[in-house]
Amino acid sequence: MAERERAAGEREAVADEREHHADAREDAADAREDRLAVWEEQVDERARRVGASVPSLRERSYEALARSQDLITASRRRLQRVEARLHRDDARDEREQRVIEHESAASLARQAEEDRHPGRD
Repeated sequence: MAERERAAGEREAVADEREHHADAREDAADAREDRLAVWEEQVDERARRVGASVPSLRERSYEALARSQDLITASRRRLQRVEARLHRDDARDEREQRVIEHESAASLARQAEEDRHPGRD
């Protein structure tokens, strides 16, 4: 049983590390999107000052909508990872509880055997 527990722990560690990297990538992507939005506003403002044509408000709104949808998709993925982590935690807790119950039962059996045969080692 210990080998199975060790393997499960390793899988959980790998999944947690993968989740950490995914969160970092999404955070970086969110920061890039924020910088892009600010940059677009600045470019549009400069273009207007010099009389150049800029995308219409509707076009920018569609672009903002697409970015927002991407953020929602990223949030869903993050929520799915959190849910998966919770399920892994539940499974680990259940495995640990089974180990405790198994060891407790073995201890009780040893104690019962000692009670039936005192002085035996």
